[in-house]
Amino acid sequence: MSLVYVYLALMVCLIPFCKSDQDTLNNEFCALAMSVTDMCTANGYVSNLKPDITHHPSTIEPDTTQQAPSPCPIGFEEVYRGTIMLCLKLIYLSNYGTTWSAARDYCLGIDADLVSIQSQLEQYAVQDFIDSSGVSIYHHWIGLNDQVSEGVYVWANGTATSYTHWGGNRPGGVDGDDCVVMRNRSEDFGWSDYLCSARFLTFICEI
Repeated sequence: MSLVYVYLALMVCLIPFCKSDQDTLNNEFCALAMSVTDMCTANGYVSNLKPDITHHPSTIEPDTTQQAPSPCPIGFEEVYRGTIMLCLKLIYLSNYGTTWSAARDYCLGIDADLVSIQSQLEQYAVQDFIDSSGVSIYHHWIGLNDQVSEGVYVWANGTATSYTHWGGNRPGGVDGDDCVVMRNRSEDFGWSDYLCSARFLTFICEI
């Protein structure tokens, strides 16, 4: 409650004393001031004469909370699906496209590799990433290939595959179709083997 309110309450309470005995009021002012709270409360003038001593800071304290650093390097996107997290970067070459080997060289040049997919959750995560990038109408080079031994597919980083998502009638078993793309959304993002020298507009790097 403001000090102004306290002052007005004092004046209201002291009016009867001013009218009845001005000299007495002057002599006993301090005593009346000390007991005014009780008197005013008893006469119903005011219920609480305590001043407002709430602390109001003049400035807003800055928020020093820091966001956790991203687990992915700059330029790579965090992609979550279920319990897994991938660091992915999609490259879109609008004019000419690129071969599988050139795509992989690009990924290696940024300390990454063509994406490998080892579970259905990872497949869904990559699909979500492609959808969010707005290029789901294209085919995308991924790391799978059988260049070393026909029919034995491994990922670009040399690891064996424990999961596949082949599209209809794939792999075709044609000698020379040694590199794999993830097909577009209309084909359920199924995998398909192609000539490694074929050119596709997009590919996905993973770190």
